[in-house]
Amino acid sequence: MIVDNDKTIVENLIKMIDWEEHGFRVAATAFNGKHGVQLYNEVRPQIILTETNMPKMDGIQMIREIRSIDASVHFLVLSACRIFEYARQAISLRAGAYLLKDEADPHTILDALLEIKEKIRKEAEVARYSINDLVLLFVKGVKRDLGDALSTLNDLFQTHAIETEGCGVDSLAEQLSCLIEKTYLEHGRIELFTKPKDSRKETLHLWLQEQLRVIYLMDSDKTETT
Repeated sequence: MIVDNDKTIVENLIKMIDWEEHGFRVAATAFNGKHGVQLYNEVRPQIILTETNMPKMDGIQMIREIRSIDASVHFLVLSACRIFEYARQAISLRAGAYLLKDEADPHTILDALLEIKEKIRKEAEVARYSINDLVLLFVKGVKRDLGDALSTLNDLFQTHAIETEGCGVDSLAEQLSCLIEKTYLEHGRIELFTKPKDSRKETLHLWLQEQLRVIYLMDSDKTETT
């Protein structure tokens, strides 16, 4: 997503880079930070290229707002503002780069975007490992020992905290929700199934702990009746 209050800048950015050739797609364009937050909630882009100095809500505040929703989003700042404080805040919020408009050319911008793209690829590789661990935990671990399963779950969320966020927790929540719902169906207790309230890492962790306990009890009841 491109966010800039100068519509000419937005139009030029769309034209100057062959986005699809390099594996990108411009999913949305916004013209102030407030508009950017609104569109982010609608289209959920992985990368946001933004100006800092904008009306209604500046780029720094927009980054804070969006990061509070999803820490996995990546930002590239392309600004006309040379005020050091903006650059400092952007760096503290883990923006991929802070480029000045009068110094950056299409190659510089593309190189910065490709670096972010590679970082996303690496995060996704580690995240798949984390997801596989969690799936394995639910398929096998809970049937052996509840305490061990809960301990493993805690270790996964602590050890892979950044990686789990990096993959987009929405994907993790969706995959595990489908798996757990299937487990409830197999036990004939679908009425007990509830989806997580949201996809924040902390919410997902607590929800998974509760699911482990319920599935363990269902497995225990099944063993006793047989």
